[in-house]
Amino acid sequence: MAEKLQPFKKSLAFPNRTMVYLHSQIEQQQRILKQIKAVLPDNLATQTKHCLIKDHNLLVYTDTS
Repeated sequence: MAEKLQPFKKSLAFPNRTMVYLHSQIEQQQRILKQIKAVLPDNLATQTKHCLIKDHNLLVYTDTS
């Protein structure tokens, strides 16, 4: 007989510490984005959509190249 597949867990089914960690990462990325947009010229700041730090590098995502 085929093995029954386990359904994916909903995000709220994970332990609270996981959700707290993910929420703190999102908040950190939003703070970085706000700081980056503050120092960029207006035409670049409006195109900047997301920022994060990974392996000691700042990654900046924009809606256009």
